[in-house]
Amino acid sequence: MGLDSYKSRWGALPQKNLAQAGDKWISELKIKTQNSANPVTSLSGGNQQRVVLAKWFATNPHLMILNGPTVGVDVGSKREILEIIRDRANSGMAFLLISDDIPELIQICHRVITIKNGRISKEFSESELNEAQLYKELN
Repeated sequence: MGLDSYKSRWGALPQKNLAQAGDKWISELKIKTQNSANPVTSLSGGNQQRVVLAKWFATNPHLMILNGPTVGVDVGSKREILEIIRDRANSGMAFLLISDDIPELIQICHRVITIKNGRISKEFSESELNEAQLYKELN
């Protein structure tokens, strides 16, 4: 459900509707906060990252390009963020993930393309993905 569903019949986004949307995303993405009115800066890094995802998910995109979506978050948040991405992908949303975290790529991607010197050097299908091969290709 995109933000358009929260608009009034005149096209405005009333505070009440925005609060409902915020509460929905807090619940859906398991954002840990005492109050939906708290500033994002008061949240942990993992929860801040979930807020960023929620803002984009609220626009109902078909494709998201994510560059290092779990950089700087703790292990638990990393796992939960990857689950969110995987669940959305399983629901039909497309993701282009840019990362140098090889274990993360293997865990979440269906296909990995490596780039060397600004050019595609190799493409790995899901069945070909393993850490040793990726490290070998990148060195």
